[in-house]
Amino acid sequence: MTELLESAITRLQTLSESEQNAIAAIILEEIEDERRWDEAFSRSPDLLAQLAASAMAEYHGGKTHRKNLFGCMQGKIKIADDFNAPLKDFAEYME
Repeated sequence: MTELLESAITRLQTLSESEQNAIAAIILEEIEDERRWDEAFSRSPDLLAQLAASAMAEYHGGKTHRKNLFGCMQGKIKIADDFNAPLKDFAEYME
């Protein structure tokens, strides 16, 4: 067992039973999730490489384009003229 894991377990032992159970459930879920990912990739080890190669081929073939996100909503959002006006509902607090 690593020093970091020993340190974590030592700190966990100071927590309440419900907190220990909650953290244990998270750890076990994470371990199971990693196992599922490993299993999924082991069945198709070259899939990620194939997807990357396909994406690069599209890029080099000019089939992709870069999106400019800055300013993409320009002219699509309207702010009311009275946006900064005091709200009637709060008039009593503004006096």
